[in-house]
Amino acid sequence: MAAAPAAREWVLPNGLRIVFQANEPTATVVMCAFVEITSLHEVRSGPGIRWLTNTMVGRADSCEDLVREAAVRVQTAVAADYVEVVVSAPAESVEQCAEVLRSALFAPKFDAQALENERAVVLRQFAARGEIATDYATDVAYGRLYPNGSSAAWGAGDPVAVSKLTLEQVRSFHAAHYLPNATVISVSGGVAAESTRELLTRVMGNLLPGGIPQAAPRPAQPGGEARVTIDWPGPSAALCVAAQAVDLQSPDYPAAATAMVLLASGSGSRLQQALRVDRALAYTIWGDITPSAIAPMLSVLVTCEQDQIAEVEAVVNYEMDRLASEAPDAGELLRAKRYLIGQHALRHQRNQDIAHYLGVFELLGGTPGYRLDTLLAGKFAGVGATEVQQVAAEMFGRRIAVVLHDEAPAP
Repeated sequence: MAAAPAAREWVLPNGLRIVFQANEPTATVVMCAFVEITSLHEVRSGPGIRWLTNTMVGRADSCEDLVREAAVRVQTAVAADYVEVVVSAPAESVEQCAEVLRSALFAPKFDAQALENERAVVLRQFAARGEIATDYATDVAYGRLYPNGSSAAWGAGDPVAVSKLTLEQVRSFHAAHYLPNATVISVSGGVAAESTRELLTRVMGNLLPGGIPQAAPRPAQPGGEARVTIDWPGPSAALCVAAQAVDLQSPDYPAAATAMVLLASGSGSRLQQALRVDRALAYTIWGDITPSAIAPMLSVLVTCEQDQIAEVEAVVNYEMDRLASEAPDAGELLRAKRYLIGQHALRHQRNQDIAHYLGVFELLGGTPGYRLDTLLAGKFAGVGATEVQQVAAEMFGRRIAVVLHDEAPAP
């Protein structure tokens, strides 16, 4: 199979960065815009204003006719380090795709009725997270690890603050933060590099840069309980074990990612073996690191029957302590690295995934930027057993546990 074309990067005079990778066999194009607005930028305005503002941006009301005519799809997302707007379309609509992105991102149409509609959607999403055990446990863990005033839901904000935000606050927040010099646009699809460069230069090049607002200071490391229990009636209990992790550009990231695969990812992981094969205890088992420059977090999530939660928690703690104190053997390490490299490759199949990860790495990958994405497979392959054990000891030693279970089970 031929190698994928190398990614390319251009920086416009207004500071906007463009990262591009051709995917010529496809008939679509995807443009992801990442605006570097972190959860620490919204503390003073109201936790949740990023989510609400970006949801308003994603309506693309200022270009709704063009969206329909060109069969363009607009989606949004929010993470601790950025807000994202994703525009996808047939490859022949690449020009309209760029125009929709510019209009939605930098010249949105905000009105009072749209605000109330989107506020209702956001508040329902908050409520939904509170009804799903794994989401709720993750939110509690995140708030304990990173109490920055924006953690009622994982990096998304506070529903009470969202309910009080005004149209003027949303407009002001957008005007202050949605700037070309705070934006990365990543592109993947069946389009040519030079024509895409010329198009985006023409469409985005005359946007004016601005002064990027300063983020609030990072809060001090929290203290307090290392284990939190929450009453959660119902047939299932849930456990979230979490800790502050390393960021994407850290030299320890490859070893940290390998440790999480050994512990909880895939059918060959230790927790899958201990909780599914050796004992029929767990419904779901999941573990990963969420890359972030300001709030990296590792988490292990397990759901089980109510009367088995104590045994599940004991097994999870045992396996985390074992990985932190004993280096894995060569065969187990090799299997974990193969799994990790394979999963990394699978994330680069669709245009939306390719464009998304190009942008994430450009924002969070440090000096290599988007190039770190192509370097990671080699870094994973070079991880040693001692590195895995050492980084596991560092991360797991600061962990907290959130346990959701019925504190008054039926007799």
